[in-house]
Amino acid sequence: MSLFLDDGDGVLDAGDTFIDSMQTDANGDYEFTDLAPGQYIVVEGLKSGWAQTAPNDADADSESADVDGGAMDFAEFGFVIDLSAGEDNGDNDFGNFLVPGPGVRTPGFWGQKNGLQFWDGIVGNETKNGPDFPEDELAPNGYIILGDDGDGIAETGELKISLADAHTIIKASNKDKGGQAFVLARDAIATWLNFLAENPGGDPGDEGSPAYYMDEAVDWLITYVNDGQSGANALTLDDMRAHNIKTTSNAWKVGTSDDGIEAGSVIHSQLDEYNNTGAIDGVVYAKGEGFFI
Repeated sequence: MSLFLDDGDGVLDAGDTFIDSMQTDANGDYEFTDLAPGQYIVVEGLKSGWAQTAPNDADADSESADVDGGAMDFAEFGFVIDLSAGEDNGDNDFGNFLVPGPGVRTPGFWGQKNGLQFWDGIVGNETKNGPDFPEDELAPNGYIILGDDGDGIAETGELKISLADAHTIIKASNKDKGGQAFVLARDAIATWLNFLAENPGGDPGDEGSPAYYMDEAVDWLITYVNDGQSGANALTLDDMRAHNIKTTSNAWKVGTSDDGIEAGSVIHSQLDEYNNTGAIDGVVYAKGEGFFI
């Protein structure tokens, strides 16, 4: 828990003064004492894999601040407290829950030996196990379907990709072969593997969630990369090499306003954050490395 003297705007920012920080006790209680009258903000740090349930509105919007000279990430919301002389202000209670799933993994993990064993089409050859890893082979059929609705058939709005192509794409050193399409496909494959490993991704109808940006990634790849030559619902290396989308292209910088497709750069940034931290814009969806106390 960290306490700041607010500059009066009710938002944790560089204008606030750090007062003190502490760990909660065994009962989850905390207490800051001997405070002068004034407006304060109290915020909590979150351990990886935990999400905040209370407060659940912008009482004090808390993103990040300098604590004793070091940057620290906080939960999305905190409490603004107007403290009078002699006042004992309690009931500023935070709520949290442990997010299910083994925890998100980066494209780098999925592309190295221990990670590849979870989606190489071979059941039972995994050398890593335990609560921090997937329970089963994620691609037993020899392919993955990005955006699959669960029936295992590549349909409209979904993209089937062979494991051979997907394994090549996931290796960052190969990204020059297909420009930014390669980058976004790498994000999408890693995100989908994290979903298959039963890491939460939110609701695709919730704009801003990992599931929403996963759908956007598939729509982007269908619009700018898949032209039907490899099949209406397929994604291949040849497709990406044929289009070789640049960082200066409208597809990457702007997207398609008529179809409501986000810019490739935006989708990449959001999925990359999720694959590294389990969060997007400070909202925790899955266990990751993005939050700490």
